[in-house]
Amino acid sequence: MFHLSPLMNILYKLTRSTGKNILKDFNEIERLQSSIKNFQGFVHKSLRNLNQNIEDNLLKIKKDIKIFNIYKQSQQTCWLILPVDSEINFSRGIPEFMTIIAYKENNKIIDCIFYNPTNDEAFFFENGTGGSKNDFKLRVSEKKTIYDSLISINYNDAVDEELKILESLQIMLKNKEINSRVNNSLFYEFSLLTEGKIDALVFYDSSENIKELFSFILKETGGFFIEK
Repeated sequence: MFHLSPLMNILYKLTRSTGKNILKDFNEIERLQSSIKNFQGFVHKSLRNLNQNIEDNLLKIKKDIKIFNIYKQSQQTCWLILPVDSEINFSRGIPEFMTIIAYKENNKIIDCIFYNPTNDEAFFFENGTGGSKNDFKLRVSEKKTIYDSLISINYNDAVDEELKILESLQIMLKNKEINSRVNNSLFYEFSLLTEGKIDALVFYDSSENIKELFSFILKETGGFFIEK
């Protein structure tokens, strides 16, 4: 495996351990899809348990460091977590979602892991050492022209004017015969960006933590983040 710092090794073991439980629940959700039972309560319980499990384990690593949801306002030094990115995909038995844990120190994100338990894929990002997926180095795409590119659009949290802009962009790309796709999981799609499977990701998000995290990761994988 690509060389990891001691902290990243611990986070990897943590996410894989908690991933076993969420994978068990995910497989159960897949079976319930064809059932007449209302399984929404099961989904919410599963996500609550996962969140609690992650928090309990992080407190064992650094007991004095507070834990915040990545979409919430946080502190200069803290853990940032998102137990499941794209609850809708998880609840529908679609395996495109991620568990995210990031460590921020002195107002700077220095470590982050994305983990997809359905295929046991882990993405590691460390300050100054780049990014890796399981056992190989990550690098963004080097496509030279937009007509060779695949552009992903995420509509999550976009409303009113932002929604109209994204819709107009999608129509424009189609009219110009530029390949595009729409997704429900921002972090799953972002992981594809870091390994060059897509060439650009367009989304709306007002969270400062998301902006800082994506900017940090793209710097480590050879890309760039543009905010409008």
